[in-house]
Amino acid sequence: MVDYALRYGWEPERRGGTFLLSEREHADGFRLPGFLLTDRLRGPEGGDPTTRVVQAQPAPSAG
Repeated sequence: MVDYALRYGWEPERRGGTFLLSEREHADGFRLPGFLLTDRLRGPEGGDPTTRVVQAQPAPSAG
């Protein structure tokens, strides 16, 4: 996450030093195994991530 944020403009030495990893701006480019980026809880404009959550889950093993 740190490498990604630095590549996309995070300046940790600046006062406040935060980086907003938003779905709207970064979902297409940010990848981390086991991590799904969603803005759902930030406001009503956040998309419904249900389909992406289901797709991100590994298929259950038969057994």
